[in-house]
Amino acid sequence: MGGRDLWASGGPCATVQRAHPRTFKRKPGHLRAMVKWVPTFVMVLAIMSPLPLFMTPTPAEVDVNLDWVGWEAPLLSRGSPGDVIYVVDISDVPDGERITYKSLQGLVNRKAGEIYLIHNEKDLFWLEKLRSTYNVTTRWLAPGAFIERYRDVPRGLVVIDPAKEATVNLATTIAGVERFLIVHPSRVDRFREILGKDLWVLDLRDPPWGDLEGMHLYRKAFEAYFARCSQRFIAFLPPDVHYARDLAVSQAAFTLYQVPGPFSNPLEWEGLKTVLRDTPYTHAILGSIEPYIGAEEDFAIREFSIHGKYFVPVARVPNLSILSTFEPTRDLDVGRSAPDVSVEPRHYVCIGVEDGDNLAFLQDRMVDLWLRPDRETVPMAWTLPPYARDLAPLFVDYYLSSTPGYDTFFMAPSGSGLAFPDFMPDGARDRLMDLTREHALEMNASFAWVLNSYRTYEVRYTEDLLERYVDIGLRGLVLDYDDMPWHEQYRIVGARERHAPVIRSTQLWRDIDNLRAKLEVHRDAYDERPLFTFLAYNPWSGDLDDLVDLLDDLGCEVVDIATFFALMERASIGDARRTVDTLRSIPTSALVPMFADGADDLLDDATANGTSNAYLAWRARQRAEAGIGVALAVLVLVMAGAAAVLL
Repeated sequence: MGGRDLWASGGPCATVQRAHPRTFKRKPGHLRAMVKWVPTFVMVLAIMSPLPLFMTPTPAEVDVNLDWVGWEAPLLSRGSPGDVIYVVDISDVPDGERITYKSLQGLVNRKAGEIYLIHNEKDLFWLEKLRSTYNVTTRWLAPGAFIERYRDVPRGLVVIDPAKEATVNLATTIAGVERFLIVHPSRVDRFREILGKDLWVLDLRDPPWGDLEGMHLYRKAFEAYFARCSQRFIAFLPPDVHYARDLAVSQAAFTLYQVPGPFSNPLEWEGLKTVLRDTPYTHAILGSIEPYIGAEEDFAIREFSIHGKYFVPVARVPNLSILSTFEPTRDLDVGRSAPDVSVEPRHYVCIGVEDGDNLAFLQDRMVDLWLRPDRETVPMAWTLPPYARDLAPLFVDYYLSSTPGYDTFFMAPSGSGLAFPDFMPDGARDRLMDLTREHALEMNASFAWVLNSYRTYEVRYTEDLLERYVDIGLRGLVLDYDDMPWHEQYRIVGARERHAPVIRSTQLWRDIDNLRAKLEVHRDAYDERPLFTFLAYNPWSGDLDDLVDLLDDLGCEVVDIATFFALMERASIGDARRTVDTLRSIPTSALVPMFADGADDLLDDATANGTSNAYLAWRARQRAEAGIGVALAVLVLVMAGAAAVLL
């Protein structure tokens, strides 16, 4: 059948006016061309990197849209699963056709979750879990039969321009809004023949889109389509990553992408920021940030946070358009009561598994770690995001139903979404904290991981932010993905009645010898005292066997996260007492008795009636540390005066 040109025939998009043809073209291989600048960039970064040590992050003063309110709305417009799930294996489908099958999957699953696509062996694993968990009926369809069965679902075809990668995301937006299939130019005739009907055809190589690329194209798309798109989230999808594209199409999400970081095109990134400013500050951003040099995610999350948004990493997770239609079979309860512990002068380690905020980890790498027969040798704390219950309740059901007693879960960074809260505008941060409170109650969460950035030096956190997390009712906070804490090993944040230990993480990079050196430095610095290390384990690169061997060799005691924070609270009394004793050992401390006496009074209150109040003990320690500084200053003055008299 002959197709109709959508623009020439006055189709549903024909009211969009032609954009100005001038554009900033990004040439192919732009990243490779920039490699010669890497040494210069590294030198500049090395010079500038210490600067944030002296700065506390504050929300940037940007022009942010604060008028829209949407935290109360669910993340997704949830459909319902179909009576029969049709399974289509596209693992051997040519790359140029996969995006077509993904877009049709999204359109079909919008009405009822019926299509499950097989890309690799992990999809087969989760298909089996889907069958056993929900007792669903499945039938297999060949790719061609899939197209033929649902030939009446799409209203037209949207043809990408292979020379302009941004048209892939524009086509995704149009597919969701107009109910079109996304096709490669070389496949147009093939799918016209299969669908066998007169279709609208929108070719993005033709005007007005053919004259645009990059952010000029995205900006025009925003003006034309955003009002008709989902007002729950924006999709941030690399044009060559199609796994989660079915979700974007199913939800009719506005979809775009720009390479973030120091190698991005600054004009293109500034264009993206105009979209961030013009969208509701309550919007989530779902997708993926592809790493080239490792700085891209930090750069992007800063910008998203500054513009009042939080990020949900999902781009490499297939079948979300059907997985999200199922209801959870169990409550998302990750609570763990505080154990009764006694602390000794040992090196306590809690292994926290990074990347649980990324659904791709739950779908892929975590399965491999979870099924290891030797995993039972050490307790681990796994991060779990609250939005997993909405996007893929099957993942949550599987892990919670098969969790051994020595493993625990806790809230992934930074609560309800990946964000740097201290960088957010006040109103957006308030709503993020409100949503985190709701999710913490739903999860019965006891502990959380919080980020303000993740660099190889200590990142600042405002006291107000940490107190707000504690006020939620959390009993412990882990901060950032740090290389190694530089100051006190932990602190107590909050108030007399509600408080919690806060500790920075120590990062396991690829080199196990580097971690050995860091742990030995810790051990030497805290001799004869309880030592606490929250070890951030990178599940994609770190070798778990090497890690367990190292901790055993160093004589560390690996404990679960609930025991870890309970030990920290208990240790706060002894740490405060040692600090007071150190103060009293300084000869001139008697000249400033208010510090030692005040610290003793706080310690008496902390241990009154057989209780152990870590917050009061922490205040006693702070008072004693202040007294040490004053007593040492007085000692220097006395010694200087004595020397002057003798001379």
